[in-house]
Amino acid sequence: MKAKISLLLACVAILFQSLYGLDFSAVRKFKTVVRGNRIVLLDGKTNLGAILVRAGGNVQLVKVAVKNGELEIDTRACFDAAPDAEVVLRLFCVPKSDVRPEKQACLTVEMCAAEAGIEGAFSLVGTRRPGAKGKRGFYVKPRPNLMLDKLQKFRYTRLVPADAATL
Repeated sequence: MKAKISLLLACVAILFQSLYGLDFSAVRKFKTVVRGNRIVLLDGKTNLGAILVRAGGNVQLVKVAVKNGELEIDTRACFDAAPDAEVVLRLFCVPKSDVRPEKQACLTVEMCAAEAGIEGAFSLVGTRRPGAKGKRGFYVKPRPNLMLDKLQKFRYTRLVPADAATL
């Protein structure tokens, strides 16, 4: 199975512990809302993030739950139906006041796949401050990884751009 995936891997269960307080074991009113090609992740009225499905993938085939303090995302049916689909997980966990341009940022994630050998990538992603034309762009530099069927810890470090607005 070869799929284009950013931040989220096919058949993956992800555990995010204490990244700026984003700890799924603390989520009490978890729900999802499908809006177009995305699944919005909510804890009550608080927006935790979103899962985007692109390149022919069907968002309705992605299953999301919080189980035992872990965010579990099952994309098997989505990739079975559209092997070239792209699934992207975006978590909103760093307050704007904590973004430090021109400093190193670090993301540590524990992930596993339902089966070994799944290819994916993850990255720190953010928006840039508006330029001269008033447009705001993104910065992202995905790092590929190969998933196993048991939890692995991945650490990603990068310099936050000088014009970073969010992370």
